[in-house]
Amino acid sequence: QQQQYQAAHPDATATDQPGSSDGGPESGAAVDTAPRRLSPQVAVAPFDPAVGAALAGAGNNPTVPTYLDPSLTVRLAHDSGTARRQDALGSMFWHALDRDAAPRTQILVPPAVWNLQTDDAQVIMTALATSIRSGLAVARPLPAVIAEAQAIDQARTEPADPSGAGVVERGRFADAVAADVGGQAGRLGRLTSALSTDERTGLTGIQYTAPLREDMLRALSQSQPPDTRNGLAQQRLAVVGNTINDLFGAVTIVNPGGSYTLATEHSPLPLALHNGLAVPIKVRLQVDAPPGMTVTDVGQIELPPGYLPLRVPIEVNFTQRVAIDVTLRTPDGTRLGDPVRMSVHSN
Repeated sequence: QQQQYQAAHPDATATDQPGSSDGGPESGAAVDTAPRRLSPQVAVAPFDPAVGAALAGAGNNPTVPTYLDPSLTVRLAHDSGTARRQDALGSMFWHALDRDAAPRTQILVPPAVWNLQTDDAQVIMTALATSIRSGLAVARPLPAVIAEAQAIDQARTEPADPSGAGVVERGRFADAVAADVGGQAGRLGRLTSALSTDERTGLTGIQYTAPLREDMLRALSQSQPPDTRNGLAQQRLAVVGNTINDLFGAVTIVNPGGSYTLATEHSPLPLALHNGLAVPIKVRLQVDAPPGMTVTDVGQIELPPGYLPLRVPIEVNFTQRVAIDVTLRTPDGTRLGDPVRMSVHSN
């Protein structure tokens, strides 16, 4: 009986969602690991959660994966390290040694942080190699597994389960963490949409902000223990949020300080804009002028990195000192930096 494996190593890792199971090997229930499509954009190649749990139970720091159904919880303290190692080996070969089972692709997914002793790692990898040499398993490249999953017809998209059945609450991230990610991602998206490509370096706005989006994903790592992952996620997201604040604050109007006197009623209003980002950004000026002053809209401005002097055409129909508030915004209205209040005297 042949079984196709995707070994878990640096060149063949998987982040697919686990398949559902009605029971472990003891119950004889089959686990459906066939690729499936959840939406037009998302296809998954499931793995057997019982096998993943057995692999997580091996090593110096055995854990119970949070994706595992409570009915399949492994009693880690009940068995010795040797017994847990044998459980891991047995779970890898259980399907392959079943003469009545049809061949299937099996993705071996140990935990992201897997503390194996040298002996454990050697025995597991040797056993896997032996199964391939003996014909019990056929190694498959990860690109082939991904391509097979992506080839699933969109017409076979599975409907969402409105009841939420199968969702494991243990280890899930708190609603506050999810809301924080949503808020920060929205702010970053609004900033990114205003960024342009730097013609000197070829750096795009999406590339410039990509590390922050990736940091938010890394903040949601399930490699951390369930009782600490929410706190760690909030700490990491706070760092990301502060960096996003710095990006918004890096695009400003230089405060001229003091008072500016208009020589004539048509004298332009001098401003200096500063872009502390590494890429250009599209901005608009919001000038809150008092009654009797008409300000010409200069439209959308592409502000390159560095400083840009600017003259805003105005018309003044009074003789007095007034305060003018100027705010810098993205084209969609998101505020950048702090507003500046200018003191202007008209002769």
